[in-house]
Amino acid sequence: MRLAIDHQTRYRFSEPQQRLVQTLRLTPGDTHDQTVVDWRIDVDCDVRLRESVDGFGNRVTMLFAEGPIGGIEITVAGQVLTTESSGVVRGSAEPLPPEIFLRTTPRS
Repeated sequence: MRLAIDHQTRYRFSEPQQRLVQTLRLTPGDTHDQTVVDWRIDVDCDVRLRESVDGFGNRVTMLFAEGPIGGIEITVAGQVLTTESSGVVRGSAEPLPPEIFLRTTPRS
């Protein structure tokens, strides 16, 4: 199945901001059952975007802007190919073994 994604996030600030730093977790990754065909992030003002991968293998985009900024609109759009997997995600980029999430901690 080919999915077309179009998502917008708007921020309005009560006072103009001199600097803005945002961590955007809006970019899907490829797995056995999902392939990102096309993806883009558009912002309605002058910003710097830096893409990276976090410690869990997720695609992350850092957004940096200089003000004054009264508001910002972020639009993500793209296409993703998926196959039926009955809700089971296979092949995701998970660098940590499942046991790390099942260990006993002082709070569990």
